[in-house]
Amino acid sequence: GFGDPRRRHFNRRARDMHRDVNGGGGDGLAQGEGHLIVDFGDVKSIVKEALGQMDHKLFISRKYMAGEDSKSCRIRFDGPNGEFDLKVPKASTFLMEGEATIENLADSVLKLLAPKMPKQVQGIGVYIYEGLNKGSHVMASLSRRK
Repeated sequence: GFGDPRRRHFNRRARDMHRDVNGGGGDGLAQGEGHLIVDFGDVKSIVKEALGQMDHKLFISRKYMAGEDSKSCRIRFDGPNGEFDLKVPKASTFLMEGEATIENLADSVLKLLAPKMPKQVQGIGVYIYEGLNKGSHVMASLSRRK
């Protein structure tokens, strides 16, 4: 799984993902029960676009990049069974700043979603699960954007 240190070089998928959006107040929006923060259809399209960049991809830490050309990335790392030197299609990879852990994956999703949220959204949360009682929850407050 994602938590297994022998498999942190890259990972294929997470089992499930949820997200929260919160906000209200200011800009003519009322807070309280029955008031809409943002239209679900808008959030759905933002999430779909962001996750489209990651869906069906190998999550690979940038630190393992050994080179690239216009169509592929060369990935090198030492694993429990020796050295790996792989050439993978760019279209099949999602490069991450840190190791390919479930926590870093949740952070990457958050970084893709946050800039696309409407200005009235004050915070978002991302929950990613890789199995029963195994997952990550990352929340962020969004600064007011003018």
